[in-house]
Amino acid sequence: MANQLEVIVYQIDGNPLTEPILISFLTSDIFIKESTISGTPEIQSALVYYSNASNLLQNQTFYVSETIDNLLASANTNGTTQIQATVLQIDGTPQIPSGVKYCFPANAISIWQTIDGLMQVNSTIQFKNKKYGVSESEVTLIAAANAGGGGGGGGTNPTEYVAPINIGNTFADSNIYNLLNEQIKTFTNSIGNYGLFIDFVNFTTKIGDIEGFNKVSYLNIDNTAQVISTIYTANSGTGENGLKLDFANNEYKIGEFIGDHKTYLNIQGINNFIFTVADDVENGLRLDFTNGNFVLGDYATENYYLAMNTSALAFIKDADYEGILINTAQRFYKFGNITSANQTFLFIDDGNAFVNFNYLNNPTGLQFDYASRKYNFGGFNDNLTYIEIDDGGQYMNFRNAAGKYNFGDMPSYADNAAALAAGLVVGDLYRGSGLGFDDFLHIVH
Repeated sequence: MANQLEVIVYQIDGNPLTEPILISFLTSDIFIKESTISGTPEIQSALVYYSNASNLLQNQTFYVSETIDNLLASANTNGTTQIQATVLQIDGTPQIPSGVKYCFPANAISIWQTIDGLMQVNSTIQFKNKKYGVSESEVTLIAAANAGGGGGGGGTNPTEYVAPINIGNTFADSNIYNLLNEQIKTFTNSIGNYGLFIDFVNFTTKIGDIEGFNKVSYLNIDNTAQVISTIYTANSGTGENGLKLDFANNEYKIGEFIGDHKTYLNIQGINNFIFTVADDVENGLRLDFTNGNFVLGDYATENYYLAMNTSALAFIKDADYEGILINTAQRFYKFGNITSANQTFLFIDDGNAFVNFNYLNNPTGLQFDYASRKYNFGGFNDNLTYIEIDDGGQYMNFRNAAGKYNFGDMPSYADNAAALAAGLVVGDLYRGSGLGFDDFLHIVH
């Protein structure tokens, strides 16, 4: 079998050479395709070469004079190193022109059956980081890859391990595989892949019980998607569960994503948002740092929770304020049964230096107006029976629906007869001014 393939190169990456040169390539590091370039009739094929096998984005294309059939024959001298296929799609995109012949290194590809009647694709070849839909069947491609002993590179069979490792009696049947399709894995003969799986083509790493010796449970690192997650089998199936760090979308979860309760913490860094989920419904905690809104409690089902924003704090019951409402922006505060039942609460208006008790959402019982230095005690919004104190005017009234008793301008009389003579009636009050009775309060009788 040929490990090196010598060709006459006319162009590199579309740049014509001053004169053709001879270059030799390792057959396992290239793939070949039919190619022509207008104005250079000598060119009949192109070789795509990866100078750094671990970097799938750095490659060069060499345009050569040899036909793809001659290159295939040279590569497969005394054994198979390259197989030919007719490419119709690349990564699902139909190719124009369709049906270009490619050659792939037999020991560096994966092949699986793919049926697409519309595009006439019968199998897929994965090489490096691309998938090629081809017209040949999986059986035909495998037969070509295994013809003449296949395997290339010193006769190593691609299904055999390179470095068997025996670790005492703990993993007596475990081996590390260094596959020529760029994978490393540990396995146990009784269950298959177990412990470690590294896929250099798709940039994924798995650590744990990968195939379910006990229960599927492993750490999955997907460098392409920029996601780290744990995979676990729950009652509802196998999937991401326990931990998911999505660096691409700046979203992070910890808890039970699949299963009976689906309860977890979700952090959305891109939105400056943190919330918890219970029974697959957002509930319990919501921290919205962008809008300055914060919620704690059962706001999804029973509607009992504490809500805060940058200007207010409140307890909520059934979508209404209940218990406490603190509005620091407008400097007012409510404590009690604020919006339901009898609406009995204490109201403090610090902006206006005002305090009162409310009943049925009306001020009553107690009212302090510190700005005006006036104070009311009683039913001043009900039956109008209350005490009114005006500290500024230095008087006090006893009020009811019939009138008021004003102790600030109480009339004075020498005795009861004088009060009656002056027009007072039984029940009125007056201030005594007679001998020995000065400033005593009297009731007309």
